[in-house]
Amino acid sequence: MSFGDPLALVALAVLPVLAWLWFLQDGRRRRAASAFTNLALLPNLVEHSPGRLRLVPPALFLLALAALLVGFARPHAKVSVPRREATVVLAIDVSRPPESVLLLSDGAPQGGRTTVQAAAKAARALHVPVSTVLLGTASGVVQEELTGGYHAQVRVPPSPGTLQMLARATGGEFFRARSARALDAVYKHLATRVGHRTENREVTDLFAGGALVLLLGGGVLSALRFRRVP
Repeated sequence: MSFGDPLALVALAVLPVLAWLWFLQDGRRRRAASAFTNLALLPNLVEHSPGRLRLVPPALFLLALAALLVGFARPHAKVSVPRREATVVLAIDVSRPPESVLLLSDGAPQGGRTTVQAAAKAARALHVPVSTVLLGTASGVVQEELTGGYHAQVRVPPSPGTLQMLARATGGEFFRARSARALDAVYKHLATRVGHRTENREVTDLFAGGALVLLLGGGVLSALRFRRVP
């Protein structure tokens, strides 16, 4: 935790002084009460002595004051906040290190200088989750042009293993899209996916809220139990 105005924390030194003054005043009050009261009659007038319970309200008030003083110092803390991953960037060539969150492919790597395993390791090191979408069907074919103007039909069935490994290794998700509607559903799912990132945020409101709760707790306890506010 860091502070925007750390010098304000110097004011915390006043808390031990206030505690000492309260004990001093409490001792005087108890001695004054003893001087004008017949101690032998006290058991008939009071059900039981508050004992150490009387220390709780002032302790709560001191804690509330401490929280307020820390709040004045503008504390900052690293907190995890939601992050919407609505931006989808497409990467088609699995031979290059992935810099995106979504990869569309039939799952068959074709050459390249970087292996899928190396790309997955690099993405994981950069904390980049790569989600993959397997395109194509088992009966899919493509036209390949041959020498002499001839054409041949080449079967290109999808190969899910590579994409599943890439998604699993980088913390992403694996999808199958056999139609345009299925691909649209993948986009919608990723658009509403919520991730988290760490931010350095001011948390003064938390200390202020805690101080308010402590003040109310101490005041209610003191009013109901002792019929007074310390």
